[in-house]
Amino acid sequence: MYVKVYSSIDEIRPEEWNSIVGHGRLICRHEFLLAVERSSINDCRFFYPVVYNDSDQIIAHACVYRITTKLDVLADGIARKAVEGIRKVSPKFLSFSFFECGTPVALGNTISFRKDVVKTEPLRLIVAEAERLAGSNDSSITLFRDFHEEDARFFDVLEGYGYRKVRNLPYAQMMMNWQSYGDYENAMRSRYRHKLQSMRKKYLAAGWRTRQVTDFSGMSELLARLWMETYNRAKEYRREILTPSFFDNMNTFLGDESSVLLAEKGDHVGGFLLLLNSQNTLVPLYCGLDYEVSKDMGIYFNLFYDAIDIAIAEGVHDIDLGITTLEPKLEMGAEVKDLYMYMKHSNSMLNRILPGLFDSMTPEPEARTRNVFKAQ
Repeated sequence: MYVKVYSSIDEIRPEEWNSIVGHGRLICRHEFLLAVERSSINDCRFFYPVVYNDSDQIIAHACVYRITTKLDVLADGIARKAVEGIRKVSPKFLSFSFFECGTPVALGNTISFRKDVVKTEPLRLIVAEAERLAGSNDSSITLFRDFHEEDARFFDVLEGYGYRKVRNLPYAQMMMNWQSYGDYENAMRSRYRHKLQSMRKKYLAAGWRTRQVTDFSGMSELLARLWMETYNRAKEYRREILTPSFFDNMNTFLGDESSVLLAEKGDHVGGFLLLLNSQNTLVPLYCGLDYEVSKDMGIYFNLFYDAIDIAIAEGVHDIDLGITTLEPKLEMGAEVKDLYMYMKHSNSMLNRILPGLFDSMTPEPEARTRNVFKAQ
């Protein structure tokens, strides 16, 4: 068993890489990683450790990358204000070069194993290679990202390598338990159904319509501009910067696995959702809004209502609604789920301090569910 590191996903044949990627793991597939690699996200530099058996067959692989990150990236409230105050004097306070295993643009871990392999030794090789790469790229913090609770039962083994288990922001998930969108509305308690229908009525009465576009080539400049408007107003998580090339690449490399929902009134686009179809899961990956019109017309809400309609019509198992703006998603019927990460600083003393500091600045959600549906 041995490990080899590639500096571009292009150096590996797509069919060979994808042969061990499990069902419903779009963010681990060659085409997705290629799209991200070519999108010039922040200062990211990507690497791909691949574990081979003695017959030169791939048995495990991962995507890792270097990215500059502020340790308080998930903080809010008093903690964020305190750090921002210190940065007026010391701009690089709590800013580190992270070396992460995951992807900078989506939730989920990017470690894949062949089905018949015992995972422990391939994981050890990936960890060792990630730490070696971190050191050679001047990164002091190594982070294995975004494990659901059931996955963490195995990946807790990372704690034996000196990693500290920390919380990411929790994400919102909605199970698709309905045969039609009408069934979804009818399942709601009156308070939530009335709010949804009022939002829908206002949106439609003002002349807004939602259109799903599967080929969004030529729209990248518009999508990037609307996304940046949303990013600049965000009060929660902010890190990766999306450029027009990101949207071009999602369209080019993912094909039918990506689409865009557009909120339109005549020729005016008031907002969008970028959707990924990860087999049994629909992922609204990014949202962009024209704030001159979006708030009054409830464009944000209506885009998500239409995403739910699509998910039900396509028969997917669930929608992954992401880690930000949880409250409106709870009112649509989502539930909050935990995500975990494993962090290690190369300095043993700082490794006893910084992961705990990071975890302490990660806020707990005010609520994890709402009593939205009658059957609850």
